Amino acid sequence: MHPINFYISGIRLTYSYDMYLEHIKMAYEKSRSNTNYSIKENNQYPFRNIQLSVIDRDLAIVSKNASPSIHFVIHHPMLVNAIAEFMPIIFEEP
Repeated sequence: MHPINFYISGIRLTYSYDMYLEHIKMAYEKSRSNTNYSIKENNQYPFRNIQLSVIDRDLAIVSKNASPSIHFVIHHPMLVNAIAEFMPIIFEEP
């Protein structure tokens, strides 16, 4: 089993399981109290080191989390929609 990591701006935070559960709980609380914040849960793990974020269906951010971190900001409407609706068919082993 791989450690639970959270990546933000190229910084890796390693979580304990309890910390991870608290993070998820807080994220869901935020989504309930703020209409501009939503969570789309994916129980399949297609990538361990790539994070996909879609903001208001206006732009998408594709981030490679492992060092060196790389971030792509995508504005093209068709590509943003493709990332928002992404359904992987190949999965890495968890």
